[in-house]
Formats: sequence, C-alpha cells, structure tokens
Amino acid sequence: MAAEAHIDGDYGVMSSSPARLSLLLPTFAGGGAQRVFITLADELQGRGHDVELVVGQSTGQLLPEVVDRVPHVDLGADRMRSALPQLLSYLRRRRPDCLLATIDHANVLALIAGRFTRTPTIARVANMPPDQTSNGAARTSWTMGAARRLYRRAPFVVAPSRGLADAVAEFATLPREQVRVLYNPVVDERLFAGAREPVDHPWFAPGAAPVILGVARFIPQKDLGTLI
Repeated sequence: MAAEAHIDGDYGVMSSSPARLSLLLPTFAGGGAQRVFITLADELQGRGHDVELVVGQSTGQLLPEVVDRVPHVDLGADRMRSALPQLLSYLRRRRPDCLLATIDHANVLALIAGRFTRTPTIARVANMPPDQTSNGAARTSWTMGAARRLYRRAPFVVAPSRGLADAVAEFATLPREQVRVLYNPVVDERLFAGAREPVDHPWFAPGAAPVILGVARFIPQKDLGTLI
C-alpha cells in the first residue's frame, strides 16, 4: 500500500499508512550522512514501515551497526556512477513507494533511476554546494553539474538546516519552497545512554574552566576556524 504522506511545514514527513521505503547511500563509511540514514531507517522500521538500506558497496566502519537491524542491499558497484543498471533492476523488483538518497553522487543516481522507473524520489543534500564553500573547485564536476539540473526536476529537495536549504536553492536556481528542511534525527536511546556515562577527564572536573565542544572533520565546509 502506498503511503499517504505529506510534508508537515518545514519540520518533517508524516505518513498515515505503512510504506515500502528504500534509502540509498554510497557506502557505510563513517560520515554524518551515513549515520543519519542508518538512524532514520531504524526509526522508520520501528514505526512499521518496510525499509531497506541500499548501498553501492556494503563496506565501511558503520556496517556493524546495520547488521541485524535493517535489511540492506549491496549493489556491488565500485562507483555510484556505474551502479545505474543495478539500481534500475533493484527498483523494478522492489517497487518502493519512495526512494530517499543522500550525498550528491547518490542523489544523481537516484533521480536518474527514479525517472526511468517512475519511482517517487527525494534527494537529501548533506553538504554545502560548491558555490558556497571554499573547496568548491574540487567538487565542481560532472556530478555537481548533473545535480544542479536534476534537483530542478525533483518534486522537492531536502536539506537538514535552513541555511543549507537557502544555499541549495541558490545553487540549483530553485524556488526556496522547493527545498524542504528536515532536521537530522539525532535523539535516540543511544544518546541518552551516552549522556549517563561518567566523564573522567580533568577538563570536566569541578571548578575547571568552561568547555566548548565542537565535533567535525577538519575540512573547510565545517569552518572550525570560525569556532576557534
């Protein structure tokens, strides 16, 4: 049964019936986008939806977190660009009510495959587009050119913050209302369990100076220099 879904303002997707959902990732490498999709797939499955994670290659340090939690499908492709035949075959067999992808090259693949198979497809943009970041030259490629064109044809695009949504709209020349904000799912039982663990470090001893914590990779997009 197809999901009777709608977007609730800028805040989330609500569905009144179980849906067959597929979430596409390049790999299970240990990035934030991958962890978001694993958490999202786990929660959606817990709410009664039929969920599968689909990856170009079933590799990466987050793979052990997926095993025995959410079914996953390995397309067996070295690069996402070469995985189109496998993804088309998968979508024709699976016939999901919605295909959700994240990370630019997976988004491009998903939107192309979705058009061929008439699968409703949502692209989630995880990083600032190259026009808005200082390492843009490295990311200005066939992938980003294709993403710019395909995002314009999507029913809507998803971003995890209002700032990123503004940047995506500018990058792809989209009406701002075509980029929806769906915040990252980060609050679950593991977060509360971690918060209950004791902290044994002199920085956090009574009377120590206040601590500001920033967690990110040392790349220009994260702009840790501004924080420092």
